[in-house]
Amino acid sequence: MRASIAVEVGERWLKIMVGRQGAPQCLVRPVQGFSDEQITQALTAAFKELKVKPRPVALCLPRNQVTVRNLHLPSQDPKEIAQMIELNIVRMVPYRKEEILSNYRLLGVDDIGYSKVMLAIVHRDLVKRHAGILEAAGLSVERVSLSSHSAWQWMVARHGNAVGEGDLVVLLDLDAAYTDFLLCSRKALFFSRSIAIEAEQLTDEAGLARLLNEINQSLEIFQNEEMNRRPAKVFIAGAEMAMPMLEKAIKEGLNLPVTRVASPVKSRPEAPGPAASCSLNALAQLIAGDPAQELGFVLPEIQIRQSLKEKTRELILIGSLGLYVIIALMGFFMSRLHHQQTYLTQLQQRSQAVEQESGDLVTQ
Repeated sequence: MRASIAVEVGERWLKIMVGRQGAPQCLVRPVQGFSDEQITQALTAAFKELKVKPRPVALCLPRNQVTVRNLHLPSQDPKEIAQMIELNIVRMVPYRKEEILSNYRLLGVDDIGYSKVMLAIVHRDLVKRHAGILEAAGLSVERVSLSSHSAWQWMVARHGNAVGEGDLVVLLDLDAAYTDFLLCSRKALFFSRSIAIEAEQLTDEAGLARLLNEINQSLEIFQNEEMNRRPAKVFIAGAEMAMPMLEKAIKEGLNLPVTRVASPVKSRPEAPGPAASCSLNALAQLIAGDPAQELGFVLPEIQIRQSLKEKTRELILIGSLGLYVIIALMGFFMSRLHHQQTYLTQLQQRSQAVEQESGDLVTQ
């Protein structure tokens, strides 16, 4: 069975996860200050170390490289909502329409009948750069997904039973470069905000105080704009090195119960390595989850390449079937010809025998 592969090219770390039977394998390599060529070399070396041949991969986009907006649109018709987003998306980011990729999720209806939408926007050049790095290493990008959505799905898959039907919960996905603040339920991701606090900064009091302040601000923003509900509990995921002190600080500062989301890759206590300061949950979800449920982005170049591959595969299949039919027909006709030739030979032999018998009668 071929292993599934997910890759994230971050500002500081390159993350690679390979799904295997039993447990996934993961490599995290430093890439801060690296050129694209150096990152490609690191990718190639990592795949040799993992003993995995190049193949299509899932590309994970870090939350701090993507713009996420919550919208309220005066329609409940999916087609009209899509048109509204298409017309107004350029007002939300300082880029031209042809320079961006976007996707969105419908989150229900607010009190006045407007549709609630979570919209994700990323610059096309960023995706092209990441895809180019992978392709230079002999990899082809199969799909592109937002880390926040996949991290939420990972939490729900493992702790969904601990979340009440109508509960609103906080998920803090701790990474080496940022902290992803998520507000969600079992059924939907409502809000995401990238907070510029690194996992290593959460091992001291100053960093913890900053994060608690940012959490309170994020809750106020969400409650003012979306729904006036207090979260039932907090889930913390990602960097294990920051969890002990953060769990204590949340219980004391926010007076909320805390649940840790186990990492898909266990670090050894005596040698935790860089994975202990990184979040790997989104990569694990991209390997284990359903691609149709992801919040992804479609790069036309990738889509065209996949279409060409599918058409090439179809042509090869059609050609193979055609060749099989031709060979079968040739075999059928050759068999008929062989039977006819055999029958003709038998007739000739019988004719010769009759002639010989007839000649003997004439002679007598």
